[in-house]
Amino acid sequence: MELIDKSKSESQPLVLAVDDQPENLRLLGNTLSGESLSMAFSISGEEALEWLNAHTPDLILLDIMMPGMDGLACCRQLKTRKQLADVPVIFLTARVESDDIEAGFQAGAVDYVTKPFRPTELIARVHTHLKLQAQRKDLEHHLMQKSELVGIIAHDIRGPIASIRALIDVLLEDYPEQHSGDFPESNFKLLRAMAASADKTLYTLSELLNAKISHTGHFEPEFSEFPLSAVFETVGIRNTGQSLKKHITLNFDPGNSPIVHADRSLLTEVVDNLVSNAVKYSPKDKTVTIQALSDSTGRPQLLVSDEGPGFKPEDYARLYRRFERLSAHPTAGEASFGLGLALVKELMVAQGGDVELISPPNESAVFRVTFSN
Repeated sequence: MELIDKSKSESQPLVLAVDDQPENLRLLGNTLSGESLSMAFSISGEEALEWLNAHTPDLILLDIMMPGMDGLACCRQLKTRKQLADVPVIFLTARVESDDIEAGFQAGAVDYVTKPFRPTELIARVHTHLKLQAQRKDLEHHLMQKSELVGIIAHDIRGPIASIRALIDVLLEDYPEQHSGDFPESNFKLLRAMAASADKTLYTLSELLNAKISHTGHFEPEFSEFPLSAVFETVGIRNTGQSLKKHITLNFDPGNSPIVHADRSLLTEVVDNLVSNAVKYSPKDKTVTIQALSDSTGRPQLLVSDEGPGFKPEDYARLYRRFERLSAHPTAGEASFGLGLALVKELMVAQGGDVELISPPNESAVFRVTFSN
């Protein structure tokens, strides 16, 4: 592997050229030498993949016909790596049959240039794909900034709205007993309307946060140790409105309060999604139970169970796919975007844990959350 011109400027695009013929690499280097690029060269697919373990170029020029690992196999393998999946690959090869070109695009290439190449054509294609790559990165950056802003706003607003919702419930439940003759029915109607608006706002904020987290995929857990039951209070507040509306009892059982090593914020989202789903798909006058316990080896785990209809056999293979609509339907007309279980799975895997449905088909659902510690 040879790297040249990297000292010119760290801001210059980095292009990796892979060809088993040194004279072809020299020709490529000479052709692109005046194009404000940093170049890296490799004489085999295996060597290129090893170098790519530590580097992420902006563009790859890849020969197909090489001994050992050919260019098609090299391209397919590098495309399986998350940090390389979006790096554009241009095949530069003497193979010109239509089947070869089709195979190149199927392997993941964005372009196909035949040898002997015309220097002006190659330079134009290189700059075109580098420009497209730069625009894609810029767009991703701006989308990330907007998503972060949405997340911050939704997170900061949800807490106060949840508190307001809980206070409305206190007024609805306690005030009539103390002031039965002083509180007209019209005021109760207003409170119930306020409760419904608060519920809708809380649901919208939760979906915004779910979509933001799921879209970005940037979980980056901040681990700490805390009792598993420490997330119960927040989850209870968030789900109070809908559970009261459906007369569903939330039974939080802290058990022996096992200590977990996890991200408290992400774990709160996990439990909140499981509980809100349980409430959403349960009939009225039922119970949703949330238990913190330890398994036979002492590892902490959490169970969320409901008294609903459960899942059909065909649902099990699609439980954790994004935007999947399963056979069950919310029992009070609540909206569902099919993100909850997918997000729960992703958040637990990011923390080294997992979530699984442990109840049989067509029986009340029981989800188990497990941790690595």
